[in-house]
Amino acid sequence: MLVELHNKLGQPQTIEATRLVIRDPVVGVVAAVIEAGPHHFYAVHLGDGDEAVNRALAAMGISDTVVTDQIDLSAFPKPPGQLISRPGG
Repeated sequence: MLVELHNKLGQPQTIEATRLVIRDPVVGVVAAVIEAGPHHFYAVHLGDGDEAVNRALAAMGISDTVVTDQIDLSAFPKPPGQLISRPGG
């Protein structure tokens, strides 16, 4: 897979990878993507729950453990765009 990195308005950097882990410096792991084969991907994020993320990390040989809590999104202002995914579906 090709991963495109964007930092503010600078020129994006593209790198080739078969595994991707996205980390926040405070929260830790936020998402993971595994290229299982040509054009076949397994992608998880915190909204999928800690078990799904921990399985993906273990499959990559990463021993980090993720613990998630579900939050009520109605308490937050609605984003200007359309929400395309939410926890649990």
